Amino acid sequence: MITPLRLLLLFAASSWLLAPIAVAQEAKPDPGAEEAPAEVIDPKVEFKKVLKTITEKECYALVQTLAGPEMRGRGTMTPGFDKAADFVIAELTALGYEGAGDKGSFKVPINLSCLVPGEDCAFDWSSRTEEVNPAKVEQDFVPVLGTAALAAEGEAVFVGYAIDSKKDKWVDIKSRDVKGKIVFAFTREPRADDRKFKRFEGPESTRESSIQRKAEAVYEAGGIGLVLVPDPGLVPEPNLPLPGMVPYVTRGAANPQGIAGIVNMPEIPVVSVSREIAAKIFATDLDAYAASIDKRLKPKLLEAGPDARVSFTVSLRSGSRQAYNIGAVIRGSSSDGNVVVLGAHLDHVGFDMLTPDESLRTSIHPGADDNASGSAALLEVAEAFAGYQPQVDVLFLWFTGEEIGLLGSQEYCKDPLYPHENTIAMLNMDMVGRGEDDLINIGGLWSRPEWESFIKKVHKRSRSRLKMDNDQGRDLYARSDQYSFHQEGVPGLFFFEADLNKNKVYHKVGDVAESIDGKKMARIAQLFAATAWVLAFEGERP
Repeated sequence: MITPLRLLLLFAASSWLLAPIAVAQEAKPDPGAEEAPAEVIDPKVEFKKVLKTITEKECYALVQTLAGPEMRGRGTMTPGFDKAADFVIAELTALGYEGAGDKGSFKVPINLSCLVPGEDCAFDWSSRTEEVNPAKVEQDFVPVLGTAALAAEGEAVFVGYAIDSKKDKWVDIKSRDVKGKIVFAFTREPRADDRKFKRFEGPESTRESSIQRKAEAVYEAGGIGLVLVPDPGLVPEPNLPLPGMVPYVTRGAANPQGIAGIVNMPEIPVVSVSREIAAKIFATDLDAYAASIDKRLKPKLLEAGPDARVSFTVSLRSGSRQAYNIGAVIRGSSSDGNVVVLGAHLDHVGFDMLTPDESLRTSIHPGADDNASGSAALLEVAEAFAGYQPQVDVLFLWFTGEEIGLLGSQEYCKDPLYPHENTIAMLNMDMVGRGEDDLINIGGLWSRPEWESFIKKVHKRSRSRLKMDNDQGRDLYARSDQYSFHQEGVPGLFFFEADLNKNKVYHKVGDVAESIDGKKMARIAQLFAATAWVLAFEGERP
């Protein structure tokens, strides 16, 4: 769920599912034999059986994957989000689902405004044995958010982490080493992933290890440019520059000056290059170099030598790029074109670099509760429904861009796969894995007494152990994806864990999978599935 602060910052800147509800025979029929009629199953009889397939163990396991370190917080339009999306698509494919996009694709394209590299953005390097080598923008290197449109050329030195912090007993950037040179440095700080290491602040990155403070340290020591290299713990892949820089998705028109005004970088250019490129420039195994610094806990300077030259130019411009939501569909038996939409946002905040202190920190925010829990629960519902045919279509959507202002759902609602007047309801799960294990809030019932009565009947029939507190959460309703549908006149119900004030790891690095409550997830997913089943499979209406 998006935070109000984040909004303010961003403003500145067929398969077997087609069988009838009962069950198709897997064996191939004899072409000469008469077809046996399909065994029709009463959806009211299947109701409890379907709900029982949603389990605590599976919910917990799915969150472990979606909030794992390799997903790197699932920032919109980042490699981490793509990995999470690939996992969801693989699960849907294994279940036999039909993609809701063009030609059966699971990716439903949308266009988002973002910052992209300017036309003159470039990075070149040469050495005694290598001629000029141009790096590829967005593949080998990226400009860093907030940096001025500047250029630099000169000798290169690798200082380690570019941290000047007497408080943390770490100073690895000195004027005598870097004056007049281009400074390379790892992201974050020594032993950043060691929770027992006391010198820095554990999993919370320190102010001095932020990108803005590294750039200030380089500038104050006389360096003429900063090149950030992702440390191996943050980005294991050696061929990637720092994710989350460009394209940088914004709410509304992208504005490079707006981001620069937020971050307040010094007057030197800053880029990020992959470890693979940096390793060639310094002719050094940089994974081993990082490991030696972390082991010895002593700074270690690398010099590329006077024959090695690096030059780069930084520029950013406003633009747009194609992103995607994930969509899967079960076709209904009716030809009336109606649909029940089931959703959850897959994205989270990635490294959440636009932090309240505006310093571009680089800590992974796993987003286990927000919203790996809802995305995992929606996968469990998809598994429960697989193999059954509803009366009306059921559309599953995993949204992108929710944390930036409900962008994925807003773009869907501008160009929906089904007309809004044909959308019976949109049910959304966002943050369903923390808090009291027997408490749920379903937002959106305050002005819909007929829906409240309907939900209470489903709750009773499903024998849910959840206590419904549907009075709270009014201030949160506009901060998740059902609100985009609500604005179009579609009933949007928000299935939520309740009492956000008690969630101490909301939008923090401590929102990890290990502490997720799989039992609560399963209970909420079961009630969510029960509601969807009664609407789509049994055909009941409030």
